[in-house]
Amino acid sequence: MFGWQQARKTVATVIASSLICLAMSALSFAQGVTGTITGTVKDAQGGVMPGATVTLKDEARGTISAPVVTTSTGDFVFPNITAGKYTVQVEMASFKTLQRQGVEVNPGARVSLGNLTLEIGGMTDTTVVKSEAPLIQAATGERSFTVS
Repeated sequence: MFGWQQARKTVATVIASSLICLAMSALSFAQGVTGTITGTVKDAQGGVMPGATVTLKDEARGTISAPVVTTSTGDFVFPNITAGKYTVQVEMASFKTLQRQGVEVNPGARVSLGNLTLEIGGMTDTTVVKSEAPLIQAATGERSFTVS
């Protein structure tokens, strides 16, 4: 009888340890490795710009995302973006192309670019905006970063 009780304790310990390991791995996986970029495209008078084309270029790899078209309220969202630095490019016929460089995405972050303003101009004009201050995540109270 003593051997049977010992075996039952050992099996219970192994099952409990396995469940704890499974729960820990699920929590670490939930943190993810991607972030989100959002923003609103407006014209110089503050009107929203539906139908503008927004693309992301990964500055390290040189890859360009599939284009996203702004909604009827001028909003756009890039979900599940791999952590890194990006250039956001906004284009619309009869307006200057706008580029915002150095947009940093960290895992789990929701980066809000706020209002991106397009100026009237030819289709060959390009406006490059270099951000000096780091972007902050104001959408949630979460804090995340990449460890090299």
